[in-house]
Amino acid sequence: MPVFEYIAFNPKGRRCKGVIDADNMQMARSRLRERQLFPAEMREVRSQDHSRKPVWGFLSTGRLRPKDVSLITRQLATLTGAGFPLVGALGSVISQTRSTPIKRTLSRIKDTVEGGSGFGDALAAEGPTFSPIYINMVRSGESSGTLELVLERLADLLENQETLKSRIRSALAYPILMAIFGGLVLFALMTFIVPGLVAIFSDMQQELPLPTRILLSTSHFLKAYWWILLPALIALPFLFRKARHSQRLGIQVDAFLLRIPIAGTLATKLAVTRCCRTLASLLANGVPILTALGIVENVVGNKVLAKTIAQAAKAVERGDGIAASLAAGRGFPDMALQMIQIGERSGSLEAMLEKVADIYQNESQNTVAALTSMLEPLVILVMGVSVGLIVLAICLPIFEMNQLIR
Repeated sequence: MPVFEYIAFNPKGRRCKGVIDADNMQMARSRLRERQLFPAEMREVRSQDHSRKPVWGFLSTGRLRPKDVSLITRQLATLTGAGFPLVGALGSVISQTRSTPIKRTLSRIKDTVEGGSGFGDALAAEGPTFSPIYINMVRSGESSGTLELVLERLADLLENQETLKSRIRSALAYPILMAIFGGLVLFALMTFIVPGLVAIFSDMQQELPLPTRILLSTSHFLKAYWWILLPALIALPFLFRKARHSQRLGIQVDAFLLRIPIAGTLATKLAVTRCCRTLASLLANGVPILTALGIVENVVGNKVLAKTIAQAAKAVERGDGIAASLAAGRGFPDMALQMIQIGERSGSLEAMLEKVADIYQNESQNTVAALTSMLEPLVILVMGVSVGLIVLAICLPIFEMNQLIR
C-alpha cells in the first residue's frame, strides 16, 4: 500500500505534518478529512526516498538514531507479545509516534510487509538504519515463529547498550568540559593578556629569568600562530576518527588505544561487553555460530579485536573451540576466555557469555567512575600549576628590579 507524506491544517488552523498509508492520493485525502485535517501539500513516499541525503547532509546521516530504534523495538515487542499481528503493531506504532522520520521509516516497512515480504527483508531494505545483528535476529525469529521473543531480547539488548553509553557520556561530560574551558582560558591568557603585562620587560637592560623567557617565547608563538593552532585542534578529532576508519591506519590506531593506561583497559572492557552480549543474543536466537561471529566482527568497535574474531571464525570452521580460537589472537582478557571455555564445556555458552558481558559492563562503569574522580582534580591541578607558573614568570623580573633599586 502506498505511503503519503502530508502537510495539513487542523480545524483551529494549526499546521501539522505526518504520513498516512492509502491506496491512492484521493483516498489519502479522504482519510485526512475524516480526521478533520485539511491537506495543503501531499506527496508519495517511495522506497528509494530513504537513501536520499538530507538537505543538511553534513550534519545528519539521514538515519534513525539508536535511541529511536530502541524505542520502536520495545513498542513492537510489547504489541506483538500482547497478540497484535505484525502489520497491526506497525500501524499502531505509526499512529502513536510524533516523529516524522520514524513515521516515514515504519510506513515503508509496513508497506513492504503488506506486499508479501518478510519483516527481516523489509528492515534490510532500509539500508544501514538497522544493524546486521538486528536483521539476522529478526529473520531467525520469523523462521522459528518466536518473533515476539526476539523483539523482546533485541529491545533489552539495545536499551542496555544505550544505558551504558549514556552513563559513560554523562560521567565524562563534566571533566571534558572543564578541560576544554580551562584550555581556552589559558590560551586567551597567554595570547592576549600576558603580552601586555610583560611588555615592560622588553626595555630592561639585563637578562630575564629563564621562566620569563620561556613565557615570552610561548606567548609570542601563540599570538603569531593562533590562527593555525585553533583550526588544527578543532580538526584533530575528525582526523583521528578518519584514521580509525581507514584500512591502512585503523588497526594501528586501535592497537595504540588499547595500550593507553586506564583508557585502553576501558576500551577493552567495552568491546568485550559488546562482543559477548551480541554473540549471546545471536546464539540464543538460533543464528549459526559462524554467521554470529561474522556479525560480531562488524559490531565489536575495535579493529584489533575484530581481527581476532575473524581469525577465530576460521579456526571454529576447522573444528576448534571458540575460547581456544579467541586466545590465539590479541585483545581478549584471560578471565573472559576462561569463562567462555567453561561455558563451552558445560553446554551453557549463551548464559556464560551473558555473565561475561555483565561482569565487564559493571567493571566498565566502575572504571568510568574512577576515571571521572581522577580527571576532575587533575584538570584543576593542571590549571592551578599553569596559572602559578605564569604568575611566577611575571613576578621574577619584578623581584630582581626591586633588588637592583635597593
